[in-house]
Amino acid sequence: MNNKETLKRDIVLLFSTAFVAVLVYSYKLSEISFWIDEIQTTTYIKESFWEMIRLVTQKEACPPLYYIMLHTAHLLGANDELTLRIPSLLLAFFSIITIYFLAKELYSAREGIISSFLLAISPLFIICARDARLYSFFIFINCLLSYLFLRAIRYEKFKDWLLYTAVLTLSFYGHYFVAYIGISQFIYLCILCLLKEDTNVINKNKKEIFLNFILSGIISTICFIPWIDNLLIQISRRHEIFLNISALQKIKNI
Repeated sequence: MNNKETLKRDIVLLFSTAFVAVLVYSYKLSEISFWIDEIQTTTYIKESFWEMIRLVTQKEACPPLYYIMLHTAHLLGANDELTLRIPSLLLAFFSIITIYFLAKELYSAREGIISSFLLAISPLFIICARDARLYSFFIFINCLLSYLFLRAIRYEKFKDWLLYTAVLTLSFYGHYFVAYIGISQFIYLCILCLLKEDTNVINKNKKEIFLNFILSGIISTICFIPWIDNLLIQISRRHEIFLNISALQKIKNI
């Protein structure tokens, strides 16, 4: 079997896995009532756009992108337990697809297929996919940012850095924990740059790659400035947006 046939087989298997998984996730989903956090989310997104933004700022501990997505779905007709969970199902579908390309970039297509299958049958992932909250959104952007980051530092093409920067910027408006993804990528890149020998991930242009990464972070941070006032309001109301101190104290007391 040549490379073209192998790629075709893998793509068919990948999309079949993702499609079947989402069908299974949606089983009897319309019969499961919203739980309290979903009720809160679906209440906000049924308001006008700017009233929704105000409620997210005042009541939630996250940026507004996922709510904007749900608000758009609501305007298009989503109004019940099944249809308002469709965005999460779609994000789960694309997460299964994206983790294939991430694992393929790191290892090979074989590992990509295995990773997609393992994610698809993960109990926690299934719970997130069936929930009208932003959990599956965070899983998706985590996989996507990791994939784009690897492509950018490996191939050093302008379009890869541009796409990485654009997705990173949007991701900051989706979840504050994206900051942790950026920090982990920064540490990973520092380790690669400090290695004396070249690796299959990064070549000799280490300084240029590092500067491109820093530039992407600066651009994304500048683009996030319009939301800073809202973030400060959220921090003043909920002090554990980035770190759950009370949870750490409970762990310490065990």
